[in-house]
Amino acid sequence: MPRLASITAHSLVGLGITRGSGPYWLGLYNNAYFYGSGDVNLSNGDIVVGVTSNGTVDGFGFALLNSAGAIKAYDFLDSSYQDNCNGAAFDSTGKIIVHGFTYGNYGAPFDNQYRAHIYSSSGVLSSQIGRSTALSGNQISNDAVIDANDNIVMASYAASGDYLGSLMCFTQANSVNYTAGWTSAGGSTAYSRKCATSPNLNWMVGVPKNSSEIAQLGVFKTSLTSTSGFDSWRTNTSPATNGTAIAADSNDNGYALGYTQYNPNADTYDCLVIKFNSSLTPQWWRRYWNTADTSQNLFADCCCCDASGNFYFTGAFNGGGPRVVAKVNSSGTLQWVRSFTNKSASGAFSFTVRSITADTNDDSLVISGYGSYNGQSYTGMIIRYPQDGSKLGDFEHLSITNFTTMGVATTVDPSTSIGTTSRTSTTNTGTMTTASYTPTTASSIKI
Repeated sequence: MPRLASITAHSLVGLGITRGSGPYWLGLYNNAYFYGSGDVNLSNGDIVVGVTSNGTVDGFGFALLNSAGAIKAYDFLDSSYQDNCNGAAFDSTGKIIVHGFTYGNYGAPFDNQYRAHIYSSSGVLSSQIGRSTALSGNQISNDAVIDANDNIVMASYAASGDYLGSLMCFTQANSVNYTAGWTSAGGSTAYSRKCATSPNLNWMVGVPKNSSEIAQLGVFKTSLTSTSGFDSWRTNTSPATNGTAIAADSNDNGYALGYTQYNPNADTYDCLVIKFNSSLTPQWWRRYWNTADTSQNLFADCCCCDASGNFYFTGAFNGGGPRVVAKVNSSGTLQWVRSFTNKSASGAFSFTVRSITADTNDDSLVISGYGSYNGQSYTGMIIRYPQDGSKLGDFEHLSITNFTTMGVATTVDPSTSIGTTSRTSTTNTGTMTTASYTPTTASSIKI
């Protein structure tokens, strides 16, 4: 496996305004594949993102940036196995937790384990912990968050004959609080996708499907420290609906993001957002599509909530359509939609978004991922953008414009009743065992 070269900032383009802890900007970074999700330190505006090997999903590391986009530290742990970093997050003290898994049957201690590496706020490695279950097959984590107790909450599934999507909660000292999820049997499958946390609840979205349920959006929630209050909800089996991401606000409401094939305008997928209260009762749902071209699918991918309970999501239209970022208030009213495309007569701009996070220091959104810019494949991208959507215009080869043709519907297909409380409430008691990880090469830290 190639070693990670020094992460460098190829370009930092200011968006012309500054608020609170830092300016708004577009950052492009060489030698760092920002494949993992990111987070913002609410005390100082620092940004951390998960990093894998340049151009691949193999490798386990992070990049730490200040609020202006300058690199403060990075680390990359390399082994002879396939190590998948899904992201990085801050705890309440500013420590950095990098999360992911080792894939494949390599033998102990590397065999199919969920992993978390813990770093100081300045980027110095302090410990490496791992978990595995008694289930057979590759055990894969897709996401993790740090809850109000500074515990690690991880969305995962075991890729065996019968998949099992679960939410695990364990401490930074590697002791398990609980594991809960969708039980599958008889050829059924259940995938986890993303997780979220609120003051009193942990959340997960996924696809709790089986052979007769082709695709569904499923949500479940539980308390921070146990399976007390565990409950699960899912859409009906038709039309096909997929869950992709979830966010939660300070009032213990959850917001599920996905896309549904119910679209009265065309035989395509609309973006779907459903708000739940703390009892997992749907409060409202919204569908979004492009009224200017109803043949396009709108595939939504990432979401977050800000301190005021507003909801943001990112998505992309297929067939040459733009990448969009949208803001919806807590009542479900669309506030604005912005289109991120390449500037006219410039090289193509592409951006695969891996996370969006709200920063309360300066009312900004931190959007991270990877892509290409002006015909060059720069591997890391971050946009720090105002939550009010006020910045429009051209910035080098990137054009940010007001997207005016977003269709909105407040109802769903009445014949299939997406949004009814079709519930499952099964806990997963799979045994959690401790695993360890020792990389074959030394870490590489820049401070």
